[in-house]
Amino acid sequence: HEVLRLWQDAFEWSYYDQVIGAISQKKHQSVIDSKTPAFQAVFCIDERECSLRRHIEYTVPECQTFGAPGFFGVEFFFESDGAKFIEKLCPAPVTPKHLIIETNGNHHTRSDIVFEKRNLGIITNLCATIIYGVYSFWKLLQITLFPQKESIIADAFAIVGKKSSLTIINDNPLDIKHGLQVGFTIQEITDRIESFLKGIGLIQQFSSLIYVISHGSSTSNNPHYGAYNCGACSGRPGAVNARVFCMMANNTEVRKELIGRGIDIPDDTIFIPCMHDTTSDEIEYYDEEMIPTTFQSMNQSIKQSFEQALDLNAKERSRRFASIKTNDSLSNVRNQIRNRALSMFEPRAELGHGTNSLAIIGRREITRGLYMDRRAFLNSYDYRYDKDGSYLKKVIAPIGVVCGGINLEYYFSRVDNMKLGCGTKIPHNVMGLLGVRSEEHTS
Repeated sequence: HEVLRLWQDAFEWSYYDQVIGAISQKKHQSVIDSKTPAFQAVFCIDERECSLRRHIEYTVPECQTFGAPGFFGVEFFFESDGAKFIEKLCPAPVTPKHLIIETNGNHHTRSDIVFEKRNLGIITNLCATIIYGVYSFWKLLQITLFPQKESIIADAFAIVGKKSSLTIINDNPLDIKHGLQVGFTIQEITDRIESFLKGIGLIQQFSSLIYVISHGSSTSNNPHYGAYNCGACSGRPGAVNARVFCMMANNTEVRKELIGRGIDIPDDTIFIPCMHDTTSDEIEYYDEEMIPTTFQSMNQSIKQSFEQALDLNAKERSRRFASIKTNDSLSNVRNQIRNRALSMFEPRAELGHGTNSLAIIGRREITRGLYMDRRAFLNSYDYRYDKDGSYLKKVIAPIGVVCGGINLEYYFSRVDNMKLGCGTKIPHNVMGLLGVRSEEHTS
């Protein structure tokens, strides 16, 4: 054990020296000191977004990116349109007091005839069983040979509609549901937007278009679905948080309040909510109808740049997948990445946080252009706007608990998977809404 400890210490300190050495030797690049960026993008601190940030900055050098926990500073429970239960969309230790309600969702449209719940009678049910059995066999062949989005897939984008209505503003303190206040007051919204923007150092030189990019994961075969989604959103996709934050930041009353707190967001600045599917490397854009016509062509051009960055991101990820020829063309690699997410025979559509090793808190100029190999949590922070260190304290507080916890989960699973981990996920079966059962030790 003493020898193993020495080897472990040597490994960790060697990596530490490599990281610090690379940061200290690079030339800091700044795009905001002299001019307003072409556009700005706020990502989750997740290390899987580390590479996408690097690629979009390579594709559009004039852009500026930020990193922050993926719930974007707005904590709440969410009631999806037609849902039976409410969902918690914030870090696990936080207990929200607010509820966001979705209406006019129209996003739970993907269904399949084999999930029919009606009782059709004895004879009809007997015939239906035979017909559905043949249909299911044909469907199995189809999704095996030609993977595509089906009703069985855990679709991250289905968490919220692209243009559904969300109850954000609370004008009546007595508007209570499930013991929670429905929506936020203008004062509560202003407090959260101010804290978030000052925390990441975005209080001036706002671009016309600012993309708030959450993340989620769509897979066909993954009993540990929550592990691939956003940890800051309690293991759920972060699209709702992105939409809520942008609606709050685009509110004219909130912006008037922010001026008195030293944050003057121009009238022509629009926050656009998005979600990056980290498995299929696709981005969904929400509420695009709020973008003025004068910026529509600009938005389309930026979306094309994101597509180029996603191609490069898929290429970088592919080198860790034995089933993909990473030397193929970008389009072929991207298609194969998408197919991994859709294939029911792929238990490891992505490797999650498997390479995570460090967290960096600071200005993007410290690491911009530096190849971190998708291993770093990146949380933006600008000391110039935090003279007393109050925002730094808020930023650092959850990093050790959340990011350190994620890191140790993978570390212990690698060190001793059977005792400290939970074995391989391949024989795991989801049992109702109770848990996961492993077949490894059954005869």
